Amino acid sequence: MNGRFDIVKKLGQGTYGKVQLAINKETGQDVAIKTIKKAKIETEKDLIRIRREIQIMSSVTHPHIIHIYEVFENRDKMVLVMEYAAGGELYDYLSEKKVLAEGEARRIFRQVASACYYCHKHKICHRDLKLENILLDEYGNAKIADFGLSNVFDETRLLSTYCGSPLYASPEIVRGTPYVGPEVDCWSLGVLLYTLVYGAMPFDGSNFKKLVKQITSGDFYEPQKKSPASELIHALLTPAPEKRASMMDVCGHPWVNQGEEVPCLEAAEELAHQTPVRLDLLLSLAPQGPDMEHVLVPPPEEGAVPSAPEPSKAQFTASDSLSLGSAMEVRAASSPAVPQAQEPAPEPAEPGADKAAKRALDEAEEQAAPGGKTEKTKKKAGEKAAKKKKKPEAAAVVEPSDVVMSDDAAAAEAAPAEAEAPAAGAQEITPGEEQDRGAQARARETIAVSGRHASGGGDASSNTSAAARGR
Repeated sequence: MNGRFDIVKKLGQGTYGKVQLAINKETGQDVAIKTIKKAKIETEKDLIRIRREIQIMSSVTHPHIIHIYEVFENRDKMVLVMEYAAGGELYDYLSEKKVLAEGEARRIFRQVASACYYCHKHKICHRDLKLENILLDEYGNAKIADFGLSNVFDETRLLSTYCGSPLYASPEIVRGTPYVGPEVDCWSLGVLLYTLVYGAMPFDGSNFKKLVKQITSGDFYEPQKKSPASELIHALLTPAPEKRASMMDVCGHPWVNQGEEVPCLEAAEELAHQTPVRLDLLLSLAPQGPDMEHVLVPPPEEGAVPSAPEPSKAQFTASDSLSLGSAMEVRAASSPAVPQAQEPAPEPAEPGADKAAKRALDEAEEQAAPGGKTEKTKKKAGEKAAKKKKKPEAAAVVEPSDVVMSDDAAAAEAAPAEAEAPAAGAQEITPGEEQDRGAQARARETIAVSGRHASGGGDASSNTSAAARGR
């Protein structure tokens, strides 16, 4: 590859590598070479987005879309040989000129609209249209770049990824509700048109909550002297996506066609007939399930009205621009967590059940043993007699929150009920008897705990453990 291109200079540095200006030795054509280091691609999702961008930009054929000529790839990196736009970003151009003349604003917007119409015609939505992602060639013609967040859409399946720059984001994006795809691009075009004719942004990005409120209500400021494009701006910045102007409406609008010999819709339709190379591959990129980059809601059930939690400022800040070329980091840490299915907690055992089971075992042993009493029964009787003779000591306070059974204690408590089997000939206990005995055991437990609190005998840990076990 080094033998085919002469590197002229470095144009910029991206998240995954650098972009350089080079000259094709064979043709003398200026090209931009983007090098992507695979080691810097942190997640599988980022890799999928990069490959999707490469597939789309190398397939489309349109005079106002940046084209990828060649792709080289090895184990360590991917190298993209791309069309070079010598005029830089539209953002810088507009910042320098402040406000464009109406004729120039119309020309640039018409070119962007033609490219967007082409994309939608071939089921591609960009999802990150903004001044920074529109480049100018040496003649000042607009070219859409950076398809890092683009996707192939299907009217039968909704996308549910919020992405792009908040100042250009549609109500569906900031609310986190599913969308088809083209409608979010049309909203972004409305913001773009506003900036071209007024030289400012329609929404206030200094406060995120205020920004969301303005976007969802379509509340934006317009100067007293309105632009002739005002009607089209309002048609594009309509909060309800079903009422929002489509690309066909845009290309057929009188303002877009004012002073032009060929109607924009006619020119756009003609260019749209230039079918992308390997359209079958593009269509294969269409999501077969929910759009899982940053899923806000599960795929809606048939007949159900989809809804989703609103993205928080931490997830979607006004300074972020989630795109491939300029700021393509879409970090896993900033992604909304997809709720994981949790195993249901085990149901608590019925109070007194373990004690009742143990007493049943003891009684069974007594009946099975000669004389009706076992050594265990005799030992318990002796312990009870000793407790009656013990005098009360100074009180020791044990907080209820301190009564916690350790894992070892819990395991020891559960072991006899699980491991021991009733001896042969054991007496069967009815549910009513078991409930009565459980109530008696709880009463004894309460008395015993009260007595230990009064006596203060032993250290705090032994008191806590004993109270938890009910012994």
